[in-house]
Amino acid sequence: MNETLQMRRSAPRARGRCNGRVAGTRSQPVRQVVLTVDFESPDGRRWSAIGGGSTTSEAHAFARASLPDGVPWRRVGSRDLYGD
Repeated sequence: MNETLQMRRSAPRARGRCNGRVAGTRSQPVRQVVLTVDFESPDGRRWSAIGGGSTTSEAHAFARASLPDGVPWRRVGSRDLYGD
């Protein structure tokens, strides 16, 4: 008998059916919030940025992090793009 066939026969077999989950874990849906956030500078410039996270606060912070530096931006609105 060749070595490969012998290894296949001696390998332990999985029992039961595979459901695609890791044993002992429960799959919980992950909350995802994606927003378009509008900002305005004191001199009237406007900027829109997309932000995402597991909460609205995280999504706002993500959007704020993408703003141009050196300007005191103020959030003036936001719209849901995806999420609960």
